[in-house]
Amino acid sequence: MPLFISHSLFFSRRLFFAGGDFLHCDISVTVFIIGIKSLIIAVEFFPDGLRYLFRFVLCELPSLILLVYCLTMVHHWRQRFLLPLILVAAYAVYIVALGGDHMQWFRFLVPILPLLYVAAMRGLFASPLAVQRAWAPILLVGLILICNLLVTIWQGESGWKKRDAAARHGTLAGLYIREHWPPQSLVALNTGGSTAFFSKLRCIDMLGLNDKHIARQNAVPDPSLPWTKVPGHRKGDGRYVLSRKPDYIIIGGSEGYTRPWFLSDKQIMEKPEFWKNYILEKRFVNPRHGISGFLFRYFKRKKS
Repeated sequence: MPLFISHSLFFSRRLFFAGGDFLHCDISVTVFIIGIKSLIIAVEFFPDGLRYLFRFVLCELPSLILLVYCLTMVHHWRQRFLLPLILVAAYAVYIVALGGDHMQWFRFLVPILPLLYVAAMRGLFASPLAVQRAWAPILLVGLILICNLLVTIWQGESGWKKRDAAARHGTLAGLYIREHWPPQSLVALNTGGSTAFFSKLRCIDMLGLNDKHIARQNAVPDPSLPWTKVPGHRKGDGRYVLSRKPDYIIIGGSEGYTRPWFLSDKQIMEKPEFWKNYILEKRFVNPRHGISGFLFRYFKRKKS
């Protein structure tokens, strides 16, 4: 029941924000009742989602094996956990339909882990193994913890040790903006997390995570833009962004680029008014806080 309530609140917020969609940065692939179009798009990203789920299963294999053991050996636990496990399965299908995620440590599937762990532990301590040998469950839990620790070490370079460029350089870009750009500036960017946070300025998130208008646009993967195949990066509305007349526009990633990465980037750079009203500027951002410096490129609105 707590799982049902928490997820109902989660999806209700998505529904209110995105106008009929459950994950506002990937609308048309997440709605189960929106029609054939959603189904077609979901099928398109299913292979990526299955690979994402497969890697998750490999990382959580010890706990999942224990869970399967408990459900097959302890009959009276099956009924009690049937509904939660159905919810878990439905949620996993939902994430697969999204196409998974490109970031570390399976953040989209983390919400199901507590339920799986609780089910596995309660089932284990009520199993025939625990009745016959009281020390066996403790030993088994210890082995699972060791296995998970080894997986953590094994996944280190691609998991918790990996330093995300958007967060790392986005931090420096945001600090540079706060120190050098006028405080009343409006900034259009794609790194609506790190750069926007550290800049302390008003920002238009061109991917729609924090922008209600872009969140309600259809997800349109563009073959010429590889990033639009990645969950959370498929939306945009260049015309809307230009209509807001931002003082600065940062194309692409947090460092700023002169070629489009995302849909808004491409649509903006196709507009003659963009080239008429904006000029490219380049500044070197000095290293700090152990983060290497970089060449920061952005487009500044010309003074009228």
